[in-house]
Amino acid sequence: MTLKPAGGSEDPLPPAAVEETVERLLRRAAEETGVEDYEYNVFGFLESFAVAAQPKFIERLLSEPEVGSAMPNRPGSDPSGEEG
Repeated sequence: MTLKPAGGSEDPLPPAAVEETVERLLRRAAEETGVEDYEYNVFGFLESFAVAAQPKFIERLLSEPEVGSAMPNRPGSDPSGEEG
């Protein structure tokens, strides 16, 4: 997930501010969903982060105004279990 620029600014956030913003988003999502089992990694210079959590936690994060975009890091699986 990537963060939206703060206040419409074109200037990048400092890595410490990215970390703080992500931690705030994760705490808020945990409080609102009741999900406390998640893993994350912050990429401060890229203004982005990766999260592994239950779908309702991810959906909550996606609804946050600070989140600019998201992309899955694993392709969807074939329901038949076949690859290719």
